[in-house]
Amino acid sequence: MITKVLSTQRAKKIPRVAVLGGGIMGTCTALLLARKGADVTLYEARPQILLGASRWNEGKIHLGYLYSGDASLQTAKQIITGGLQFRPLIEQIIGTTLNDITQEDDLYLVHRDSVVTPDHVNQYFGNLTRLLHDHPDKEKYWGSITSTKTERLSRVELEKLSNPEYVDAGFVSPERSVCTQSIADSLSAAVYAEPGIEVRTSSKVLGAKRFDESTGLSYLVETTSDAEKFFHVVNCLWEGRPKVDASIGVNNLSQPSLRYRCSLFVETSRQIKVPSAVICTGPFGDIKSYNPKKFYLSWYESGLVTSTTDVLNAVSPSLSDTEKGAISETTLTSIGSVIPASRRLMEASTRISVEGGWVFANGRGLLSDPNSSLHRRDQVGIHRTGNWYSVDTGKYSMAPWLALHVSHEILGN
Repeated sequence: MITKVLSTQRAKKIPRVAVLGGGIMGTCTALLLARKGADVTLYEARPQILLGASRWNEGKIHLGYLYSGDASLQTAKQIITGGLQFRPLIEQIIGTTLNDITQEDDLYLVHRDSVVTPDHVNQYFGNLTRLLHDHPDKEKYWGSITSTKTERLSRVELEKLSNPEYVDAGFVSPERSVCTQSIADSLSAAVYAEPGIEVRTSSKVLGAKRFDESTGLSYLVETTSDAEKFFHVVNCLWEGRPKVDASIGVNNLSQPSLRYRCSLFVETSRQIKVPSAVICTGPFGDIKSYNPKKFYLSWYESGLVTSTTDVLNAVSPSLSDTEKGAISETTLTSIGSVIPASRRLMEASTRISVEGGWVFANGRGLLSDPNSSLHRRDQVGIHRTGNWYSVDTGKYSMAPWLALHVSHEILGN
């Protein structure tokens, strides 16, 4: 299906830019480019934009605390700025304030089988917090984090929140998470209201060909619905990005892998107080309380549907209701065994949705292996070859900041 947005100014807009992929990265990029005067065509394989991993995500606005497995702080340094700038940038892009934000500091609970010790986590968090205090964007997060301290929970506090059979230590971090479905709805509305964007849904990108740049057009983008020429292409696809890059001889990969993960999105009939927490560091889980009646839960082992290192030929799985039911039951049971308060969600739930998407990483191995490169995200960002931009966001929270940089590179400041 092709959704055309007409504009009397369209023929005058330059340059012509193709944005591949209608997730958070693609939609933010398309909006920023179009508002600066570019003629943007946004391609999406699904019947609607923002139906994939960008909608079904935990929404953590990362500051680096998750990556205690990377003691070098290189991953943290790579993702901090995007996290600090996320809120002002996304609110500017969607034109409204964010709702459904976790209201309390995220907890990090160190599992007894963690790949790093509590003392290591304590040292890493201290180093990271000092890094945040020195960052020029420290005032842009949810309140100033200048005076933030990463506090270790006392044994009494820890046992009130978690099962000591599974948890060795706990820490308070300044991180927040947002409900990604709300952001997806707002981004979708903004895209369809923007006259400079032509949205082509149900158009899977098959590949591209280089074109004679002397004509002012650099690439022929081929999809299941058409083939069209553009001067700039921004590849914001997720699982399909490596294959489309490869079609024009671009390879930005270093031991890449794809994992298809599912999580639970729970709504309850009454307000329930549970902590927003990450169980770290390894193949464990997390829980988010966006508001007292809306929650996110994941457990790595039950939610991991499939994984592959053949990133050029990944096929999205289709899950039966029985399979989704098994994921739901195991996730709730596993999280409940670590964080007892979460057990109340099952009895009060009015709706439990099992949804998921691909996780791309320039890394391989098992999260239970401390030497696995999955514990790093320091190779993310924008890879440019001519007028072809391939973007690995790394984490959801990086997208608006990277979109801003792509728009600057294409159209200037």
